[in-house]
Amino acid sequence: FGPILPSASQDLTIPGGGAIPGSRVEVGYPPAAFTGPGTGNCIYQGFVKIPDVVTIRCLNNVAALNCNPDPGVFHVWVVPPPPPPPGP
Repeated sequence: FGPILPSASQDLTIPGGGAIPGSRVEVGYPPAAFTGPGTGNCIYQGFVKIPDVVTIRCLNNVAALNCNPDPGVFHVWVVPPPPPPPGP
């Protein structure tokens, strides 16, 4: 991620073969995600909205300070949604 303005967010996309929208995403955060100026204000979230693509979003939840996480490697685990229940 680069510098994130106050009350803004940035997305980082990762190829996720087999990921489907609605899947649960578990994120492994690098220590660097919490070092750097203003990173105490950052909230990270993982999700799938496009097939085969995992998105990690960093939200700067403070209205007055920039957030600038140091570079690092995120790890993601994608858990597909359960199958629908059998029909009647």
